[in-house]
Amino acid sequence: MGKVEEGIKVLDDMVMGKFNFCTPDNVTLTTIISGLLTVGKTQEALDVLLKVMPEKSFHLNVITYNVVLCGLFKLLHVIEAMKVFNSMIRVDVVADSTTHAIMIDGLCECDQDLVYQQQPFFDPSFIFFSLVSLSYASNFCSFSL
Repeated sequence: MGKVEEGIKVLDDMVMGKFNFCTPDNVTLTTIISGLLTVGKTQEALDVLLKVMPEKSFHLNVITYNVVLCGLFKLLHVIEAMKVFNSMIRVDVVADSTTHAIMIDGLCECDQDLVYQQQPFFDPSFIFFSLVSLSYASNFCSFSL
């Protein structure tokens, strides 16, 4: 499990203001999210993303979202990844070529039957079209079908 629990304790101390000289920033919180997802603590990672960061007025950026999307797809949490991607678009965070690569890879690797059962309105062709239309053609070179 590594030192994730210790990292969370340090983060809690930082958020509570125990260290006057050291407050968490986007890099710190993104690193914590990555560590949580690496050890399978999905809900805790999403709590940092959706609760701690907004409470502390952190601006969510494409790098943080990419870390979350990659971690969720690695854990095969496809539906949750799609929700995060949709919320990213809703809050006007612009997806980059890395985001598109993560999404395409994650969707290609997922069990589509499972996705269809849970989300009957899920349409991979629409997702693909959305990804293509949101990207710049010169940045969109991530196919390995």
